Amino acid sequence: MFGVKGIRMLLKAEDPAEGVIIPPARTSVIALIARAEATRDQAAHVRPARPTRRLVLTTAAAALVATVGAGTVLTVDGQESSPITASTPGQVLVPVAYQITNQPPAAGDHLRALASRIGAAPYDTRSGRYTYVRAQYWGGAIQESEDGRYAVSYVEKLQTWIAADGSGHQRTEAGPALYPDMESAAYFAKVTLKVGERRDSPLSAEPDGLEPLPTNRRELAQFLHTTQDPASVTKAVNIVYSRYPVSQTFRAMILTTLAQVPGFRWRGSVTDRAGRPGVAITGTSTSTNDGDKQIVEDLLIFDPKTGALLAHESINNTQHPKLNYYKVFLDYDRTDTIN
Repeated sequence: MFGVKGIRMLLKAEDPAEGVIIPPARTSVIALIARAEATRDQAAHVRPARPTRRLVLTTAAAALVATVGAGTVLTVDGQESSPITASTPGQVLVPVAYQITNQPPAAGDHLRALASRIGAAPYDTRSGRYTYVRAQYWGGAIQESEDGRYAVSYVEKLQTWIAADGSGHQRTEAGPALYPDMESAAYFAKVTLKVGERRDSPLSAEPDGLEPLPTNRRELAQFLHTTQDPASVTKAVNIVYSRYPVSQTFRAMILTTLAQVPGFRWRGSVTDRAGRPGVAITGTSTSTNDGDKQIVEDLLIFDPKTGALLAHESINNTQHPKLNYYKVFLDYDRTDTIN
């Protein structure tokens, strides 16, 4: 079976996954994504979606993907908006390749070394009312066949402008349908899938504004849920980079905080899905969903020069590696305007 069933809203800020507590955000970007996804038209013969949980992984083969009957490279943020039909069955995602695949060492010393040598990012010297983030993700909302065996999800291209009070703007554009395995691609090639239109949504200010990132290391560890499983920690890091302007000081603090978390392993050099060089850590979590035991490995890819988060991925290793979700962070900035 494909694993978890129904539609997964992994990055919903109020409750990204069962048992995970993320700092409150009453009208967060992630919540709005979830609401928008929940209204998406379901394909014919696709069962009604319901909330479930799922995660992802990456490796250094520059994100190769397989098309049914052929091989191709996944284009991040490219021209891939055509609907999937029987004549164009679409792409099958595979995990990214790691430099260190067997017996990876503990990540702590490597993360501390990375934190000690990172430099400035282009946005560090910029100012503006809004934090601008441009990202792309897959697997935030997954449609399945009625028996749960076959699955499909759309690539989502996301831009957000967020002010300190939580107000701002969100723009989401749906890309192509992609699949976790070739069987799913073949199944959904017989179904007409509707690609969503571009959605622009204002973000309302939160009564208390965005909770500021803690400057105390102990409080930052709590903010990142470091006493919980790696899945919870990686999703908290993902949300931080989705909502905040993460300065060089905070990037170093996040790396050294992750270095103290048991269970993270160092995977060495990787290439993310946008073709950028990075360094990676992974952590394995075990959970039970609908009575089935799930073994999930989460991956974080960091820029080796600035320490910024390049990508978060998760893979279900319960039976054999199968990509459940990825997100790549393509651009950060500070700006006074929404465009």
